[in-house]
Amino acid sequence: MAKQKSLLILITLILLAGCNLPAAEPVPQQDAQALVATSVAATQAALDKSASPGSDQPGAEAAQPETAHLLPHALYYLNSADGEIYQVWLLDRDGLSSTRITKEPAGVDEYAVSPADGSVAILTQNQIFLISPDGTQRQLLVDGSQTIAETDEYFYTQKISGLSWSPDGSTLAYGRNGLHFYQLAAQTDEHVLTNEIETRASGMLFPQALYSPIEWSPDGSQLLVNVSYYEAGTLGIFTPGSPEFLKLGEGIVCCQPAWAPDSRSILVASPFLGYVESGLWQFDTATGAQTELIPTTSADETLNFAGWPLMLQNGDLRYFYTNTPSFPSGDVPLLMVNSASDGVSGRSILRPENWLNYEVLWAADGSMAIAVQPIPGEAAGWPRTGPIVLIPASKDPVISLGINGYQIQWGP
Repeated sequence: MAKQKSLLILITLILLAGCNLPAAEPVPQQDAQALVATSVAATQAALDKSASPGSDQPGAEAAQPETAHLLPHALYYLNSADGEIYQVWLLDRDGLSSTRITKEPAGVDEYAVSPADGSVAILTQNQIFLISPDGTQRQLLVDGSQTIAETDEYFYTQKISGLSWSPDGSTLAYGRNGLHFYQLAAQTDEHVLTNEIETRASGMLFPQALYSPIEWSPDGSQLLVNVSYYEAGTLGIFTPGSPEFLKLGEGIVCCQPAWAPDSRSILVASPFLGYVESGLWQFDTATGAQTELIPTTSADETLNFAGWPLMLQNGDLRYFYTNTPSFPSGDVPLLMVNSASDGVSGRSILRPENWLNYEVLWAADGSMAIAVQPIPGEAAGWPRTGPIVLIPASKDPVISLGINGYQIQWGP
């Protein structure tokens, strides 16, 4: 069981999970945290004044700017009203109205919002249900509830994880003993790639490769896949109809991937250093070839850290970045930056604050990032939940959205 837990921790981490900045004086990290704390406190004070007892509505109207569409899309997230059971919530585009759309007795482990119509696939008790955008019309798609057990066989071959809709909303990819494609219209389930597990003479199951979906390409032709080994992991590409599974690069590929708009490449950033390397890379989705954009170590022997990349339509990159003279003792706060497609040319700081992010969700045009932040003054727990804030890719003020949560996703 200890080995099983070690593997699960590794899988979680994999799913997380000379390039100096131009001359500028970054604001110390405590200033960024103070900014979040002040914004959250102001929002919470407004919520306390406006929220009605017993309501599922956080009532954030008094804390938000008056704008018709603060957000490019509705924002979904997991939040817990009681501190234990997490449900799916929806924040409207106005940034004001938040609604709980699930009331699962055992809570929701994962979910995926259909880009086509906003229907939501939810994972609870090893079952996948499909619900309408308002949380009604609950339909069972996949039932794995009868297999739940604290055994290696369950975790390697029966446990469901990783939900991802194709861009047209026709296919739900999920992981269960490898990759499955659930075709919504036909209501058929195809097991397209099976986990590679060795049964040793002792009877112990030894996982050689465990596959779970991450995200479909923008054109819907390929699926980015997490590949977990017993003591390592990488990323790969599954192309429906192709007999070949393409692994990206060599060795460990981690930790924060993002598709290019044209689906021809994938960016992978890592703000972590130790078990994995830090930096930024680009992978060709046809060949798996790797291009190093930002190395772990610069020519002057300083260290580079990059996270949460986005490629814009013109090829420019936006991501969070910093450079340090020595090995850090913990998580590294990062600046929001913009650069040319090579990750280096024309790099500029978009905002002065340093950020410790749990999650980042970019607007497609790079105009803003929605980020889950640490709870000010509290040690990190699991899941990594905290205040959700809007960080403009400009000098405009950071906005607390008046909500806490994690697993943030855009609606259609």
